[in-house]
Amino acid sequence: MDQDKKNKIAESWIRLHNSKQDSTEYENEFWSFETIDELIHQEPNDALEVILAIAELCNNEKILANLGAGPIEDLMLYFGPEFIDRVEVEAKKNLKFKRALKSVWLDPEETSVWQRLNKITKNEPPL
Repeated sequence: MDQDKKNKIAESWIRLHNSKQDSTEYENEFWSFETIDELIHQEPNDALEVILAIAELCNNEKILANLGAGPIEDLMLYFGPEFIDRVEVEAKKNLKFKRALKSVWLDPEETSVWQRLNKITKNEPPL
């Protein structure tokens, strides 16, 4: 996937999360939510690239929290062991991405990925 397409998806996803549900804008931008979800399941490397584009383009803590609790969490849920090394490297050089990671919550059963994410973010695991 080329960078222009990644940015188009990222920009739409940001607009989606800045709009009110049930609004025309929300409905017009919902395709980006579906696209990222599909990428996570079918092209997880492209999904991570779109996630990184979102983090780079956004300037809003709410959007970063939604990014962490949504696409990043889903990516880590399905492909955590395959992506945790890349996530750690990216978090060291990308502060916004690291802030988004603070909103990721995984099942503590996923111990190695869960522990590594908590180490990156310095989050306390939930009780």
